[in-house]
Amino acid sequence: MLATAAVGAIIGEPGNVKALVKEGFARAAFARQAPAATTLGAPSLDLNNLVPELAPDSIEPDRAGLLQSCLTEDSPVLGYKWRPLSGIWATAPYLHNGSVASLYELLLPPSQRKKDFYVGSREFVPEHVGYNIDPSAENSFHFRVYDDAKTPIQGNFNGGHDYGNAGFSEEDRLDLVEYMKGL
Repeated sequence: MLATAAVGAIIGEPGNVKALVKEGFARAAFARQAPAATTLGAPSLDLNNLVPELAPDSIEPDRAGLLQSCLTEDSPVLGYKWRPLSGIWATAPYLHNGSVASLYELLLPPSQRKKDFYVGSREFVPEHVGYNIDPSAENSFHFRVYDDAKTPIQGNFNGGHDYGNAGFSEEDRLDLVEYMKGL
């Protein structure tokens, strides 16, 4: 969603950002292809008329109603209230559970993100916009996605939040990191 919002702001289409964010949410929350942004929010939107992958019989019954309401209702209660991006460079580690060490890593495909790192240092690493993640006396908390038996640690997973990250080139990632440094 961050990349979508940033791109929308850069290309000067902030009015379309809301629709694009809704589309990204639908894809992430329901692991399905969302409808075109131009149909989002239309009062006559019907799941049966969308892409076949969104037909109610392909979605768990309890999620079908939720998907319908998320795509059609324009309610501030149903929306995701994101925080301002001002000073985002100073808020590492990222995501709700602190599972991504830097902004650069957030722009990588989830499979390429570090699965363990150390937290606690205040030594800023400007190239990737994060903090030093090497073990030290100051950096003593070891964040891990998997335990010693390679079982996911509940609440520590960092494999989500992929909004086309694999499509970014290395240059694109570094350019986006530079852009976010100015926020």
